[in-house]
Amino acid sequence: MQSLQHFSRPLGWQRRGDKYLLWAKRGIWVYFWLLILEGALRKWILPGFSAPLLIVRDPIVLFIYWSAYRSRRIPSRDLAPFAIVALMLVALAMVQVAIRIEDPSIALYGVRSYLLHLPLIFVVKYAFTKEDVRQVGRWLMILSVPMTLLMIQQYRASSTSWLNAGAGGATGAQLLFAGEHVRASGTFSFVTGTANFFPFVQAFLILGIARIGTYPNWLVGAATVANIVALPVSGSRTLLFASIIVVGCGVLSLFSNLPSFSRLISVGIGVLIAVLICSQVSVFRDSLTSFRERWEAAGRTEGGEGAQGTLKLRVLDALIQPFATLGDQPLLGSGIGLGSNVAAASKTGEQGFLLAENEWLRMVEECGPVFGFLFLGYRVLLCGMLIAAPLSSRGRQATLGLLLAAAVVPQILLNGIEQTTNLGFMALGGGLCLAAAKRTRIPHVPSQMAPVHVGLTDDFQPEPRPHRA
Repeated sequence: MQSLQHFSRPLGWQRRGDKYLLWAKRGIWVYFWLLILEGALRKWILPGFSAPLLIVRDPIVLFIYWSAYRSRRIPSRDLAPFAIVALMLVALAMVQVAIRIEDPSIALYGVRSYLLHLPLIFVVKYAFTKEDVRQVGRWLMILSVPMTLLMIQQYRASSTSWLNAGAGGATGAQLLFAGEHVRASGTFSFVTGTANFFPFVQAFLILGIARIGTYPNWLVGAATVANIVALPVSGSRTLLFASIIVVGCGVLSLFSNLPSFSRLISVGIGVLIAVLICSQVSVFRDSLTSFRERWEAAGRTEGGEGAQGTLKLRVLDALIQPFATLGDQPLLGSGIGLGSNVAAASKTGEQGFLLAENEWLRMVEECGPVFGFLFLGYRVLLCGMLIAAPLSSRGRQATLGLLLAAAVVPQILLNGIEQTTNLGFMALGGGLCLAAAKRTRIPHVPSQMAPVHVGLTDDFQPEPRPHRA
C-alpha cells in the first residue's frame, strides 16, 4: 500500500525523493569507509586528533538522516519505538544533569552513543538495494586480505612497535594474549574492531561459496584463506565464538537447499585442506600455539571450565547480573555515559571503566533499573526484528539475511554501545541485514534521472552476460 501511495505522487516529487535517497546512499558509503579506516587515522595518520576523530562519523550520520528525511522514504512506523525510548532517555539525561548526578559533557556523549547511530539501521534498509549489499560484501572480502596481512605483521611485531600503537599513537596500548604477542587490531584502534569485522566477511563468504558466481572464485579463495589465518592471529575468543555462530547459521540456513548444501560440504572439505596447508606455515602454527595458551590461561582465570566457562561468564552471567543487582541500583542511575572510556579519561586521565564492564549491568547502572531495562528491551526487540525479517523472506533473501543477522545480533545484544567501532558495526550491519531481507519490488518510473530503487529486484546472482556469436 505504501509503495502504491508513493507512485501516486507527482513525478517531480519522486525525482526529488530519488535524489535525496541517492545522497543518503553516498553518505552510507562514506560511513562504511570511515568505519574501516578511522582507527588507522587515530593511530598512525593523525594521532594528535585522536579525540575529535572518535566522533568523525557523527556529522556523516547527521547528513544521512537529513537526506533520508528530505527523501520522505523512511516510514515513521519503523522509528516509532526508538523515538519513544529516545525521548525518555533524553529526559533522564536532563534530570541527571539538573540534579548534578552527571556532568553535562559526559551526559551528552552518553546520549549520543545511545541514540545517534542506531536509527541508521532503517535508513540503510530503504536506501540500499540488493546490489549495494552485494558490493559491500565484495569490498569486505577484498579488505579481509590486506587486513589479515597487517594483523600478521602486528602479531610478529613487539608490543611497543608503531604497528601496535593505540589511539593517539600510544605505544603498548594493545592487549597481550600470549607471551609478547598482541591481539592484532588491524586498521582498527582496538581488537574489538577485527572481532566485529570478520563475522560480516564470513557471512558474505558463505554466500559466495554457496552461490557460485556471486563473487569471483579468486576472491572467495583469498578471503577464505584470510579468514582461516585471522582467527588465531587475532587472539580473540570473541571472534572465534562469533565465527562459530555465523558458520553454524550458514549450515542451518542452507540445509534445506540440497544443491547449496552439497556445495557447502564439498567446499568444507576444501577449507579443511586449506587449514592443513596453512598449518605448514610457521606464523599460522605459532599463532595457533599462542591462541591455545591464551585459551588455557583464560580458562584457569574463569574457573577452568574451558569453553563452557567462557560462555557462562560472557553470556549467561552477563544477562543475569543486572537482575541480581537490581535492588542495589539508584532509581535514576549513576549517569548516562559514565561507564564509557571517554568518561574514565575525563575523570581519571586513564582509559578504563568507572562502572561495570558488562554491557547490560553498565546500562542499568548508568540509567537506573527502569530506563536501563527499557533500552535493553529495545535492543532485544531490535534483535528480534533482525532475525524475523529474513525468516519472513524466502530463498536467497533469507539466506544472506540470516547470515548477516548471525553476525550482527550478538553484537547488538552484548557489545558495548559506547565503543564507537562496536556502534558503527551494529548500525551498518543491522541495516545490511534488513536491506538483504526485504522483498519490495518497484514498478518502472519513466524519468530522465535513473531512480534510486527502494526495493530489491535482483537475487544476488551476477547479471547474465550478452551472448556473443
